[in-house]
Amino acid sequence: MKDLDRTILSDTTDTLHDIHNRLVHMSEGLVGIGIAATGEHGHSGLGSAVYVMGIALDDISTRLESVTDQLRETNQ
Repeated sequence: MKDLDRTILSDTTDTLHDIHNRLVHMSEGLVGIGIAATGEHGHSGLGSAVYVMGIALDDISTRLESVTDQLRETNQ
């Protein structure tokens, strides 16, 4: 692999890792808000929706982390 290719791949991997970290923080925040908004009786539609959005973001961030790890392995 050429040096330029390795540099581009490394920069891309770093960017994907940053995006992953931000998604993790967003996911954790949404899950927390969803739990708080759902309340003690668990009947808030909005709270449940926010919670599900947080779980979906967590899934996306996990998949992105997997791709990032594969790119790192390729670049070595």
